[in-house]
Amino acid sequence: MPDLPADQRALLAAVVATPDDDTPRLVYADWLDDHGDPVQAGYIRESVRLARLPANDPGRPGLEKRLTAVLEDNADEWAVALGRAPAATGMCYRRGFVHTIRYHRLDDYLRDGPAWFRTAPVQGLSVDFGEVPPDDPGIDWWAANRNRLRWFAESTDFARLRSLAIHGLNAAEESWIELLKNPALAGLRELDVSGCGWTDEELEWVDNYTHFHGLQVLDLGDVPPDRIPDGIAAFPSGWHFLGLRAVYFGEPLPPTDDGLAPVLDPEWADRMTAHFGDRWGNRRPPPPVWC
Repeated sequence: MPDLPADQRALLAAVVATPDDDTPRLVYADWLDDHGDPVQAGYIRESVRLARLPANDPGRPGLEKRLTAVLEDNADEWAVALGRAPAATGMCYRRGFVHTIRYHRLDDYLRDGPAWFRTAPVQGLSVDFGEVPPDDPGIDWWAANRNRLRWFAESTDFARLRSLAIHGLNAAEESWIELLKNPALAGLRELDVSGCGWTDEELEWVDNYTHFHGLQVLDLGDVPPDRIPDGIAAFPSGWHFLGLRAVYFGEPLPPTDDGLAPVLDPEWADRMTAHFGDRWGNRRPPPPVWC
């Protein structure tokens, strides 16, 4: 954290330490008002108010629009004031503070991402490994960065996360295995690994590792129905994901050369629909307008 006044540092530390409590956020808003920043103070208060409104409240759309305009005008300045660069591909605010940080390169995350966990109540992270720097085609980027990838995969900062999206991480890499094993992920409620390669062994790890059993949303990407983990395929018997409310995966595999194709068990499909409604299979909802 930069050289901020001691009282400001203490107030921010309270927000970071208790991310689910609105009181420290509102106390910090009062401090901002008292120190000449009514715009950010108002943004925090109104964002907290938005979070408390019912989803169908008629006042939500107008409030969301006003808060979006304030954020577009001020987000970068607020980040710089805390000594942080804006996340490489954007930040999502909730209840007045940075909630989710997004990066398109490992380098960008390692340079600034970990510091955001100490500066804001970050509970969401998205990292896309798909844009590997093509600096030298003769260098195996994955091998050259193995230690940094392992450091990322074993991060204890992830204990703060409630949502994690990883895209483009090569399933053959040890770092992918270490990420799946990381017990700090026990607090996750949403896991999106839709852009990663999967082996059958790794799919079973997701099923067997108890720190994934608190998930509410799981997105396996293009994995076809006949390869999803046993703990899902056996639903409801052998069901480990007791809190799961949505599970997404790919289309059934196409027919093979002999004209045969995997058949989705209609009884299982009926059970999935009865439990999840339309929140399973390849029927992913559109991304939210307001994050």
